This record gives sequence, structure tokens and C-alpha cells, in this order.
Amino acid sequence: MHRLGFLIFYVILFHVYIILLLKVTWNRKILFIVVGIFLNLCLFHHNTFAQAPVLIKFTQEVTGSDRLIYTLEGYKNDKGQIIIPADYDFIWSFNNDSITIARKRIITDDYLINYYDPQFEYQIITSGGYLIHIFNPRQIPEPLSDGTFRFYDTRRKKFGFVNADGRRIVRPIFDEAGDFNEGFAPVKRSTRKNQYFSYINKSGKVAISNDFTHAYRFSDGLAVVKLKNKFHILDTKGKLKTVEDDFDEISDHSSGYFVVSKRDTGKTLYGLIDKSGKTIVKSEYDFIDNVFNSTAVFVKDNKVGIIDVEKKEEIIPAKYDGLFRFDQLHYLFELNGLQGLMTTDGEIFVPAKYHAIDYFRNGLAAVRKFNLWGFIDGNGEEVIPCKYSSVVSNFNNNEAIVRLPDKFLLAHNNDTLLLPNYDFVSDVFGQTMTFTKEDKVGFLDLHGDEIIEPIFEEVVVNEGDVFFGKKLNDDGTESWSLINSKGQIIIHDKYLEISRYSEGFAPVKTETGWGFIDNNGVEICSPKYNIVRNFSNGVAAVNFKGNWGLINNFGMEVIPAFVKIPTFSEPEDAEEKIDRRDTLSLLRSIFPYYGYEVISDFDGQCICVEDLFRENFYDEPICLSKSGNIRRSVYCNIFVKEAEDVDMKKALNPDFETIRIKGKALRINKKGDVIQ
Repeated sequence: MHRLGFLIFYVILFHVYIILLLKVTWNRKILFIVVGIFLNLCLFHHNTFAQAPVLIKFTQEVTGSDRLIYTLEGYKNDKGQIIIPADYDFIWSFNNDSITIARKRIITDDYLINYYDPQFEYQIITSGGYLIHIFNPRQIPEPLSDGTFRFYDTRRKKFGFVNADGRRIVRPIFDEAGDFNEGFAPVKRSTRKNQYFSYINKSGKVAISNDFTHAYRFSDGLAVVKLKNKFHILDTKGKLKTVEDDFDEISDHSSGYFVVSKRDTGKTLYGLIDKSGKTIVKSEYDFIDNVFNSTAVFVKDNKVGIIDVEKKEEIIPAKYDGLFRFDQLHYLFELNGLQGLMTTDGEIFVPAKYHAIDYFRNGLAAVRKFNLWGFIDGNGEEVIPCKYSSVVSNFNNNEAIVRLPDKFLLAHNNDTLLLPNYDFVSDVFGQTMTFTKEDKVGFLDLHGDEIIEPIFEEVVVNEGDVFFGKKLNDDGTESWSLINSKGQIIIHDKYLEISRYSEGFAPVKTETGWGFIDNNGVEICSPKYNIVRNFSNGVAAVNFKGNWGLINNFGMEVIPAFVKIPTFSEPEDAEEKIDRRDTLSLLRSIFPYYGYEVISDFDGQCICVEDLFRENFYDEPICLSKSGNIRRSVYCNIFVKEAEDVDMKKALNPDFETIRIKGKALRINKKGDVIQ
């Protein structure tokens, strides 16, 4: 309304201005003209610098005429007013543009059609909620690119283009097409005489034509094309420069360079060429990022470094686990799971000692050491120590809001015990509880004393107050331990993987394979299987060397998982007689699991399996009973037994309770002093 009122006022003022201009002398006319120019400049400034509305996406659930519930999207402004109603099942991001694509789902009364064969209507809408264009039902558009929309015609199976108003630039005639960028789009229209790419302009006319076997989009005035299977670099005037070496792929142009790659002895290696097609960096790296400020990040032997493209030398050696552009002046690097900062020439000013580093705001950056936050300045000095549990609001107007760490109490009857400064303390399970300190998990007894120091990366609670604890070893591998309800480690670092219990048995993996343990950590079978499924109704499917069988809760194979046995067609010795009991066909008739693949668990009636040999050509899964007999009269309903979640009512110790007192929020200045 403010904008509309301004325009109405301007129109009235303009009419008065014209009337007066016709009745005054030339000297006054010149004065009126100067005033008119000033008013136009004011209007231009108002329209140009008026802030774009802030849009916030919201969702709304509606029930369709088919009685199914659909989630639809719309946009509100920062005042909560609905700008774009929730009529669409998806709205593409505006990306600082004033228009975008919105997709509306056509809901019929037939839910089967809506579910299996949904129909959509695509529209061009503005950020103010106005409808500009509705696409033909068979046209599927792509998001806005360089002021145009590329669409695919599903009936013709061709690509076409429309402008921002929905007016057609070129009808759907192209077999392949890329988005417009810098005024050009690569297209291919296959005919008997022409199977090549060319470039069209926004009027839909061919602007650059040649026998390109492939063409990529323009970037900074240059594009990569293939001519007779040789890469070239093309400018907007149609001039070509040949790439001197042979490559498999070339990326978009960036800062005067192209990233190139080629396959060598089964491995893809990366290098760089300049815009003249000359090789600048040989293809000898596992990866090279786009050039930025004449430098590029590279990967070699799983380590990351930086190369100076102009000097053609590695200014930062490949010794880091990760290296990322932090801002215009710095790189963020990772080493042994910790982060630090360095300048673009490789000088380290923040060593790798933090678990997370946020961006600089008002001269300070938030850093996290384990679970506590503090702040560093532009010189890398920790000016505010890491002692806060979180940063609620970063520095703005020289103030930040932080939160003190939480406090934990252990309550028993009317007694309470203040626990040490832990990052987290769990509820009491059995006779123990877990605590977290510096990203590691340990165990406490009912007196609040540490019975297992914080050594685990992760702890999983199971039924029966059994815990799984995961440790990270020095060589980077993981190992799992079992801890009982008293907080005692009963199995030390034995298993490579472990899953939750199901019917009292948990799958575990060692270097020799998978097996099962009971609630006491006792192995009921040797860990030798390649694949195991959860226990269901007293049995579990197991796979040994590609063949399936069943084991019971004693670990015995009730249907053996056979080792591969060859089919005998005739005896090697003519005089030797074949014992038919050893033949593959007889074994399969006795134990039908051989030659089948398990796709389900036992649901009380059968297990769904697929016949790998397909002798009976059944399209549906086969129902196999617990004893191994095929039951064709029973429909095979695929059933998967999930691992058992913890029943908190049964698992928690009712006599003890942990109380969490949330840390207080504080306003601090750049010195770390609390602002009252």
C-alpha cells in the first residue's frame, strides 16, 4: 500500500506539473523541468532500492477428494501474511529472482491414479503471488536460467524454450538441449543430414553453428565443445582454440582455467588447462577443484593440498585430511578430526585444535572444543575461552548471546547429588547410567562415581539393560564391547559390527563373519556367516558362501546353509556308479533353501524366498515353511522383523532419577564480560 500510495501521489503531482508548465514563462519552464528531473530520480531511487519482500516457505496438510492427505507449500512474508497460498505440492526456490516454477498436483477422485500415476500442472509465478503462465500439461519445465525456462515435451520427446513471461522462444524441436547461460544455449536437432550440436540465442535462432559432436554451456565467455571427438574451446564469436592434449572430460571455465580429467590404468586423474587449450598442470592428481585467486585445492594419495597455478608448484603440500575455502583470505583445514585455519599462501594462524570453527562476524569467530564453545579473533587468539554449551546468537553490535553448561543432579528418594561438570548424563538403567564428556561416553554407578572412564564413541542401550559400546581404534577401525547392567565390561573390543537384539539374540560380526550372541554375551553359533537376518519366531536366516539356511535359537542349522556342490551329469570313471543322494537336484528337493534367496523373515507361517534357478518361472515369491517345505497354497507376505527398541518403562530404574538444570543464557561483549 505504501508503494501504491506513492505512485498515486506521483501521478497527481505530474498532472499538476504539466498544467503549470503550459502557463508559465520560459525561465520558469526551465525551473519546472529541473524539478521534474528531480522527481523522476526520486521515483527511480524508490523503485530501485525498495527492499524485496522476505518470503518464508510454509506447508499445510489438506485432505483431497480421494480422502488421502497431501502436504502443500506456499509462502508468507516476515509479518506472517500469506503471499503465495499453499496450493502447490512443490515450489522451486526463487534464488534472488522475482519469478520461479511452481507445481500443482491435479487431485482426482481415484486415489489409485493419484498415487501411482500422478498428474501435475506447472506454472510460472512471481514472488508477489501472481500467476504469469500455465504450461501445457505435457510440458515439464526446468528452473529459470538466464531469464529463460527450458521445458521437455513428453509427447514429442523434444526440448523447447520460453522466456520469463511464458512466451515461446522456440518450439520443442530439440533432441538434446542445455540451459541458457550468457545468452546462448547448446542444442541438438537430429536429422538425417545433421547429428551435431549448435548454439541458439534468445530469439531462438542459430547463433553459432559447427559440426560439434558435443557442446557445453558458456561460462565467462567460453564454452567447451567437441569437434570430431577432439576437445576445443569456443568463444561467443564462434572462434575455436584446440585443446592440445587428449582428455576424457573438461569442466566449465573458471577464473581462466578448466579442470580436465583422463582415465589412466583404471584410475581417473585430474589436471588443468588454460583458456588457450594449453596444459598448465598435468593430469596426475586424484582430484582438483576449480581455480580461485590463482590457486586450486588438490587431492593426492587421500591427502589434500594447494597448488599455485601461475607458479605451477604445490605451495601447500598434500598432508591434510580436508581443505576448504573459508572466506576470501583463509582456508579451513582438517587434520586428525580437528580443524584449523590458514591463509591462502599456507601460513597457519589457527592450529588444528578445534572440533568446529564458525565464520567471522564482527571480527570474532565462534569455535568449539569438544562440546564447549568460545571465540577467536582475526589473529587466531582465543579471546573468549571455550566454556559455553552453545552460542545462541553470534556477535551483532558487539554483543553475543551464549549459554552456560547444564548441571545434572542424581535424585534418590529425598536426597539429591550434584554430579560433576558433564556435557550430558543419561537416565538410570539397571544400576548404572552413562555420561558424556568431551565427545566420549563413560559409565557412572549409583553413587555418581565413574566406573568406566569416557572411552566410547557411542553407547547403545538394549532390552535387559545390556549396553553396546563403540570405540575408535588408532588405525581408524571400530570395535564394539558389551557392558552389563552394573556398568561392567563383559566383552572387550571384540566385534567389528553389532546390531540390536531381536528375540534375545543380537547379530555380531568378527573378521571371520557374522554370528549371534544372547543377553549374556554368549555366542550361540560360530561367527562364520556372510549374511544374517534377525531372529523371528525362533529362527533366523543365514547365508554361507552364497547359500541360505536356517538356524534355531540354539545356533543349530535346522536347514543347512550348503557349500556349493557341483551337479554331476555322468561319472568321471565309467565303472563308478553315482550315488543319487549326492546330486544337486536331490539335495535341492530335500533342502529347498539351496538355490533360493531370502527376501523376508519368518512370520509364523513362512519365509518369502525367490528361486534363483527359476525352474518354475514363478513371478511371485515362494512361501517356505519353517521345516523347509514349499507351501504354494499360502500367499507369501513379505515380513521383515525389526530389531527391538527399548521399552523405557521397563528399562529405567524407578528408584533413581537424573535431573537436568538448563544452563543460563548470558549476553557477553567481545571481552567475554557479562552484560547486565
